[in-house]
Amino acid sequence: MLNALVFAQTVTLTPTIVNNTNVNTGPINLASVPTSTISLNVKVEIPSNVAVTDYGTLKIYYSNLSVTNANVASGGDRGTLFFGGGKIATRSIVINLFWSDFLTSGGFIFAEYKTPAGTSYRSSNLAIIKNATMTGGTTLNPPADAPNPSNISNTLCCNQTVRLEDKPEPFKGSVFLNPYKNEPYGINAKWEYKGNIIELDNINQTLSVDYITEPGNFTVQRSLGYVYGNTFPNKSNSITITVVPSPITSNEIPSMHL
Repeated sequence: MLNALVFAQTVTLTPTIVNNTNVNTGPINLASVPTSTISLNVKVEIPSNVAVTDYGTLKIYYSNLSVTNANVASGGDRGTLFFGGGKIATRSIVINLFWSDFLTSGGFIFAEYKTPAGTSYRSSNLAIIKNATMTGGTTLNPPADAPNPSNISNTLCCNQTVRLEDKPEPFKGSVFLNPYKNEPYGINAKWEYKGNIIELDNINQTLSVDYITEPGNFTVQRSLGYVYGNTFPNKSNSITITVVPSPITSNEIPSMHL
């Protein structure tokens, strides 16, 4: 994951707020809270003897084992970091960490700045700790304008009849707003269907599947829930896809009578 990694202490990662509590040092304690909101400050300082372009990318990773199995934290892909011609750049970042992503022994997060040439500068690890069990604690606290998946209109259209070896029309679901799709309180959709998927359009809420190669009718349903928790309480109506045999065509050439 880390290409041409430079271990010089050029990236500094400092926590500032953990679940609405001001902090200025680690470790970060997730306690028994399912989802924790973490505010961080990152300072990237390129050594004077290292050439640097005016921009690069900045990401926050988390892991519970080692750097090699680290993943980008929710909210941790910060895109381009600009230096404005200097050697120092700073960025304030808010990420979400999930209690279930860490072992009882804890884990860590770190920041990584990568130049366009692929050279990476990584901060020291910032330790993550948690309680042995997760309680109700502080559950998700979505903003007022975040849709509640249980209250979203969730319908599918429409029943179809398709011949064997043909391709159904795209399955259409009712469209909904999802302004926080990359956050734990964004809306997650799960489709139940038969066949091989061609395209899932999360903007227009359509699902396309490939040609039907097996006989047998089937149903399609869409369930909605929060990104966090992997539960889908809002289930749509089911639509039925009726598969009928393909017509038999003769490949015999009629004989000609003189």
